[in-house]
Amino acid sequence: MKNLMKYSGVSAVLLASLLAAVPLANAEEKSVKTDGKATFTTPTDFEDVIKPGTNDPIDIEGPQTQIGGVQLLHVPNFDFGSNPLKPQGGEFDVKHETYKEKGQATEYAIPLFIEVGDFSGKVGTEWNVKVEQDTVFKDSAVGGTHTLDKARIQVFNQKLHNNLNDANVANMITGINIPASSYAKVPVNVADSDGPLEVMKSKAAATVTDSTNGTISSVVLKENYNEADYGSAAAGAPAVGSKYSDVKLNVPAIDKAQTLNYATKLTWTLTVEP
Repeated sequence: MKNLMKYSGVSAVLLASLLAAVPLANAEEKSVKTDGKATFTTPTDFEDVIKPGTNDPIDIEGPQTQIGGVQLLHVPNFDFGSNPLKPQGGEFDVKHETYKEKGQATEYAIPLFIEVGDFSGKVGTEWNVKVEQDTVFKDSAVGGTHTLDKARIQVFNQKLHNNLNDANVANMITGINIPASSYAKVPVNVADSDGPLEVMKSKAAATVTDSTNGTISSVVLKENYNEADYGSAAAGAPAVGSKYSDVKLNVPAIDKAQTLNYATKLTWTLTVEP
């Protein structure tokens, strides 16, 4: 009896495997399609300024403008602070800008920088930013007349950044043309024949990889700028109000600077090619 049950079990297993091997009738299937849609438009609101070398939004003062989705997000003031007079003239270092980490109240120092966001929605958009002084530095008091006719802002160093493709930034934009072992000068309108100084330009790349579209590019006016040296997480960050030497105001002795407050305006122009 036990043997019969044993063989019966084997037969049941064999029968099950045989049944599994028998092909069933073909299943029928039919498909339908639906649409997926998305439309993108050029922005009307400005994107956040970001700390160069990061994707971190920051709060920083400065005028903005845009053309067809290309946004001039940040341009700096050039503040050379208070300086002792020198009979031979001199070069005077610029003060750091100040910024706040997004939503925070504490101010931190950071080198001067220019920043452009390209949200044109097109590969190969050609844009550039230029700057010039409207006038020479003048006595800013009401009725003041003394001028620093030969004084010029000089830029000695820079570093380029892109928030999404930093390692490839040299294929995406150019910065200021600074001659080796020298400096670039911010020209004065009318007084100088150079024309405005180009500070940043897209290379209008035809490939998605090299295009600035959908990215934010920055030119920081400091050699070997490292974002980790600035802000709340930085050890030994420069103090607010401190100066650095990559940007200077050159005041020749012939200008005979006086104990006055001098000021000028700078015009930053964004151009986008059709």
